[in-house]
Amino acid sequence: MRSFIRRANALILMLTLIMTLFVGAACNREEVALEKEDAKVTSSNVDVKKKEKRADVEEKEEASTEKKYGDVKGFLWELNKDNTKVYMYGSIHVGDKNLYPLHQVVEDAFESSDVVVGEIDMTNTAKLTDQAFQLVYTNGETVLDHLSEEGKKKIDEVCEELDFNYTLLKTQKIWSFGSFLSGYQMKKAGYDANYGIDMYFMNKAKGNKRIEELEGAEFQFDMLNNFTDEEQEKYFIMSLTNLEETKKDLDELFEIYKSGDESAMLKALGEEDRSTNYYKKMILDRNINMTSKIEGYLNTGDTYFVVAGLAHLIGEDGIVKMLQDKGYTVIRK
Repeated sequence: MRSFIRRANALILMLTLIMTLFVGAACNREEVALEKEDAKVTSSNVDVKKKEKRADVEEKEEASTEKKYGDVKGFLWELNKDNTKVYMYGSIHVGDKNLYPLHQVVEDAFESSDVVVGEIDMTNTAKLTDQAFQLVYTNGETVLDHLSEEGKKKIDEVCEELDFNYTLLKTQKIWSFGSFLSGYQMKKAGYDANYGIDMYFMNKAKGNKRIEELEGAEFQFDMLNNFTDEEQEKYFIMSLTNLEETKKDLDELFEIYKSGDESAMLKALGEEDRSTNYYKKMILDRNINMTSKIEGYLNTGDTYFVVAGLAHLIGEDGIVKMLQDKGYTVIRK
């Protein structure tokens, strides 16, 4: 599981809406193709399945509407200074509908906030789409020109298992290609960025609360593009596993998340090589910058609800520890 969690730092905890849109489109095309194939066999069976699926969805939506609070508390911290309060909630950027609604203490913290902050404002689709050029090679090259033979073999193995034709994604850079492929794999395993915790709170905040960003898509894409081909392949391609293992790892990850067990989560994360350029850029530098930004919120007089990848909040180099080292009292809720 540890190799998967390390990948989660780079992928699950970095998936953005623009990736969700592309992955969702690819998955939808796959689903449409399957539906057409079923129709060739027997249209009546398809109609029955559609009716059953529609009834199941309606039943779940009705049950969800009636349920105001759930059992999942996850990882929530509170930071105070004078009359200003900042909540920090650790996110996993994929999920399923059964996660929601969250525990009352989490939902109440969100409701009491004036400003909701994510790593990226995923409701601003226009801004995200404007950054799409950063995901692709613009000089006629493809991802295959930048991968080792081992990397190409890994892609073929994963795509064969998923029955996924990656021809249209060949112009994607290694990190974005790996993110799309991983997102598709996770969707096949039953987990979707549309049900990610970031997306959940962003959708609730849209039109109701002020939304701000800790980093923004441009910053994140610039950072990822500055990794070498070797670093990108190591962390975004070679760490891909098979579908069965991905589902097993995700199931275990969410069990730990639902329990709110920080020690178990840290154990699952395992030891990272803190001397690498990858760790410095992906984790340490970002945590320092996000800590500074969160500290600035304490001077505004508003209540903030910050949603950031859980891996950024916990651990010796985590945001919670950095704030404590600065003398702040950070309370786990």
